[in-house]
Amino acid sequence: MVLGAAAGWWWWRSTRPIPTGAFNVAVADFVENGATATALQAGAVFGQSLSDALENEYTLSGATDVAIVHQHVGRIAEANAAAELVKSGFQMVIYGSVDGVGDQLNVRTKFLVSDAFRNDMGEITGAHDFAFPLTIHPSEIFTLTPTLAQRASLLVDLIQGVDYAAQDRLTEAAAALARAAAESEPLGVFAGREVIYLFASDVARRRARLDEAEQLALLALDLNPNYGRGYIALANSLFLRGDPYLAEAQTLYEQALLLPEQPHAAFIAEKAHLGLGLVYFRRYQLAYDDASPYADDYAAEAAAHYQAVIGSIPLQPPPAQSRLDLLAQAYLGLGGLERQRGIATAPDRFCRALEISQNTARRHYAQDILAGLGVACPGRSSTP
Repeated sequence: MVLGAAAGWWWWRSTRPIPTGAFNVAVADFVENGATATALQAGAVFGQSLSDALENEYTLSGATDVAIVHQHVGRIAEANAAAELVKSGFQMVIYGSVDGVGDQLNVRTKFLVSDAFRNDMGEITGAHDFAFPLTIHPSEIFTLTPTLAQRASLLVDLIQGVDYAAQDRLTEAAAALARAAAESEPLGVFAGREVIYLFASDVARRRARLDEAEQLALLALDLNPNYGRGYIALANSLFLRGDPYLAEAQTLYEQALLLPEQPHAAFIAEKAHLGLGLVYFRRYQLAYDDASPYADDYAAEAAAHYQAVIGSIPLQPPPAQSRLDLLAQAYLGLGGLERQRGIATAPDRFCRALEISQNTARRHYAQDILAGLGVACPGRSSTP
């Protein structure tokens, strides 16, 4: 059933889209721009066509855990609306626009990966532009053309990579993303192609293949030199390499802060400040062990960066889960720093992290520290 774009947002409807699989992908009606696209209701028609193409590709692949849902999704124009939809149990939402240009229709695709089902997948979660080139004649919008089938195949491999990554099936995730990268190569450079290499970099990092993670992040940055997520992914990998790479990681986090305006949902500033907090905390520890006179300066820098994260994330209205997780990490980092320096407010930092984090490992860490300090958090949940 194709729903017209004029029907409004999905949450205004009495009937909502129903997720039915282990990994659920909602395909929205696309937004229409221009008289030709509007007259054809091209956004709704293309949403249905893309949904059908994805279902066809999944049928051919034999995959059974992914459900493609289009019925009752309606039109989605922006990341905030997609973020509302994932609250109903969708792991990914695909949306975008169909623009009428002369006698052609240009399709621009976007997608959002929910952070509610996994909040520890690095740069994979959040909103992404993935504007693979797709220009069609108005008459072709009603049919499954070979070009649309090819784009659907590329999207299926990308979706499958995210699905496998969420299941910790990292070898399969890497293979699916490698297929997506290979399918993207004949399309040349397009806005969003870097997303494939970013996802692959995060998977490689989780597999402890840091050389590969860094090479893939560099490929993403070659495609988009202003890609904040790419700088964060590369810096995170270098930080994991240990003390000899602290300076390189610091430089990359600082570069991320200097980039032109980044998409709001990417939270680049918070991630960069958090990374710099980690770097300076480690530098403080090394300087303290060496009785260096710079130890206090490094501690002050670390605290300032953690506080920059804390000060940038108001709790009202409730922020996205991935942003809450950044806030929890900042409290854990600041608490660790203050604990090591014997500052009395350290326990409260761990209590704050425990209050807001939904990450089991981080909650256990905070609880263990608080238990060691003999401190309870009155009026706050302590159950992981």
